[in-house]
Amino acid sequence: MTPAGYAGADDDWADQGVATGGTIDNSQDGYTGVHTDEASMHVLWGGGIDQDAGHTLEFMSSVTSGSEFWNELPPELAAMIHGTVLSGENDTVIFVTPAGLYVGETAIIDVG
Repeated sequence: MTPAGYAGADDDWADQGVATGGTIDNSQDGYTGVHTDEASMHVLWGGGIDQDAGHTLEFMSSVTSGSEFWNELPPELAAMIHGTVLSGENDTVIFVTPAGLYVGETAIIDVG
């Protein structure tokens, strides 16, 4: 699961970058950490989200009142969740994907 610029025709994904308002850490196998110190973070997952079982995607915020994590995918790619998605108690995790969000039988979602 690596965010990447999307170079599709007639769009500006590649020009927008991959993350606004925070950082993404893919340095550990089986773990992706998304962190912000802001009230809102926007991630353009140009390569999509195809999360394997056993993988953890964790959204972390240092904002006491919580943060919004906006996760946008290209219109032709669904988010495929088979692992664990976590966030802080006061955080909100939003997936913007016209192609849909698939939650597999091994998925665990514990957000907000």
